[in-house]
Amino acid sequence: MLMTRADAPRLKIAVCVITLHRPAGLAALLEGLSKLTFSKVAAPEVRVMLVDNDAGGSAKAVAEAAPEGLEVCYCVEPKKGIPIARNRTVEAALPWADYCAFIDDDEVPPNEWLDELLAAQRRFGADVVTGPVRTVFADPPPPWILEGKFFAPQQFTTGTELEVCATNNTLVRAELFQNRRFDERFALTGGEDTQLFMRLKRVGHTIIWAEDAYVTETMPSSRANLSWLLKRSYREGNSYALAEFSVDNSLKRKLLRFSKGVTRLAQGGLGALMNLGRKPAFVRHARRAYLGAGMISGVLGNRYEEYKEIHGV
Repeated sequence: MLMTRADAPRLKIAVCVITLHRPAGLAALLEGLSKLTFSKVAAPEVRVMLVDNDAGGSAKAVAEAAPEGLEVCYCVEPKKGIPIARNRTVEAALPWADYCAFIDDDEVPPNEWLDELLAAQRRFGADVVTGPVRTVFADPPPPWILEGKFFAPQQFTTGTELEVCATNNTLVRAELFQNRRFDERFALTGGEDTQLFMRLKRVGHTIIWAEDAYVTETMPSSRANLSWLLKRSYREGNSYALAEFSVDNSLKRKLLRFSKGVTRLAQGGLGALMNLGRKPAFVRHARRAYLGAGMISGVLGNRYEEYKEIHGV
């Protein structure tokens, strides 16, 4: 007997969320997840795997007040660290889910978010699908930030194959977690997602872009400034180098990354000096220099722990 589309088993999607002291953002996220709609794929069964990284369980009240009809599986992970909490969401999802969809607690999806991710996965047969993060500002930012487009989302054609991605808007086949987890050595540095996707790419798994599967991120004023932009560039360079060496620790790889770091530092520093009177251009070059400096520090084994501080609380 042939099985019709209506008879086919529904996909099971675990929406994996970690949270720490962001009750308003988390409430907005859960509200958005409760409104998901599906037109390109059959509506899946959705559960939110919510891990509170506060030992005091401060997010419990928000979880209990989730919109009616949204299934939220809440637990507390008292040990601090993004990959530690994220691994708890994966462990909660694995016995049940076909896919894990990752989204941050300061983001809100449009109604069609998950529909777009699943449609892209089905179209390209990808193991990992990721999409853009659009920024809205909690307070009006300085004009130079808007002029320089420092928070503009990445843009690729849907189906473009990527080398790495982040977990702020990403769909992953659950089976890929059967024998692997996020590396907990990156607990406070960030980059555990980059490292995981590097590992997946090395063994032949595909990562593709879905341009229409966007989410919206609220950017607090504590990040919409020069200091944070430079620190973030330094952290990105540092954590990328650390992630890369955890996958390939060869001398050749370290020398290549060191060379790239020195080049970015020199080019960025020179460019910044040449654009002292033009702030967007100055910041763009300064960020390149900081990225290079972060790479060099990673080659030397230094670990920059950006996530000791929480923004947007």
